[in-house]
Amino acid sequence: MASRLARIAQALSVALLAMLVALAVFAGHLYRFATSPIQPQGESHLVVPERASFQAVIGRLIEQDLATPGDAPKLKLLARYRGVASRVHAGEYRIGPETTPLSLLKALEEGDVVSYSVTLPEGWRVAQILERLRRIEALDSSDLPEGPEDRDLLRLLGLLGKERAHAEGWLFPDTYRFQRGTRAQRILERSQQRMEAVLQEEWAQCEDGDTLDSPYDVLILASIVE
Repeated sequence: MASRLARIAQALSVALLAMLVALAVFAGHLYRFATSPIQPQGESHLVVPERASFQAVIGRLIEQDLATPGDAPKLKLLARYRGVASRVHAGEYRIGPETTPLSLLKALEEGDVVSYSVTLPEGWRVAQILERLRRIEALDSSDLPEGPEDRDLLRLLGLLGKERAHAEGWLFPDTYRFQRGTRAQRILERSQQRMEAVLQEEWAQCEDGDTLDSPYDVLILASIVE
């Protein structure tokens, strides 16, 4: 009986040792995968749609030859380990020579997306502004008015019918950052809101006795000076 128990114990020890060795080998393989560049050379961009599942993200990686079907289980395991699978942020992600599966998961979790910028120069007319926005491939310009007239932009910004100067006068000249897929109208709205805020700041600094009656007069005066 003792001899039989000894053989059983020896068999269990061998099985346990084999399991530990297998786990160590797998852990080493997973670590190398997690810390190795996804794309050693060149650069790619991964676009993650709104409300995309992590499985969908893996599918896009495979479609772009940034991962293989055999990588899918390892990516899922790493995502579960980091708790990223249910916290993927939509947007466009840069994948460069230094990007590893772990760094990509970190970017997806933190929403570290690619950003773009557009500059609205001072003194530009409506047609020039709309044309610049239409030419930016990363912007969604489907909501821009077809016509280049002042009224089209005023209508878009909800200013038509109000006492206003030319539409471009209500757009603050500045550089605006955005993410891929942002509506072009949102850039114009931000520019208008920035102008409104600046005018309010200037109006608040006007001293008693000034001849200006409203923030609107500040804009008119600035236009005259220009």
